[in-house]
Amino acid sequence: MYILPDQAVKEFPDEPSIWNTRSILCRWAKNFEQAVNICEKVYITALARRDYRTAGHGKQNRADALRELGRVEEAKINYAAAIGLYKDFEKESGQSVAPHIEGATKKLNSN
Repeated sequence: MYILPDQAVKEFPDEPSIWNTRSILCRWAKNFEQAVNICEKVYITALARRDYRTAGHGKQNRADALRELGRVEEAKINYAAAIGLYKDFEKESGQSVAPHIEGATKKLNSN
């Protein structure tokens, strides 16, 4: 059985990975304004669980959507926040997320 995105967020409103998937789908559909808002939900729900990696994904995906909207300075703030969250994840878990940090850093430093 497949669960559609709308159904998934209704059934699991506090699951950050579902919101993250939803934000990515919005970006693919070029609905960047909605993606920006959903990414903030990813960040909030992940932070409530102390899931810093997923919170970082929320901030990085939000930055990507903001960049698409031409809001470059806001995007940079969110890339920097994502990097901080990824580092918090590494500190707390002992696991490396170097590819995520490198990706966000590259985007932060572009243009």
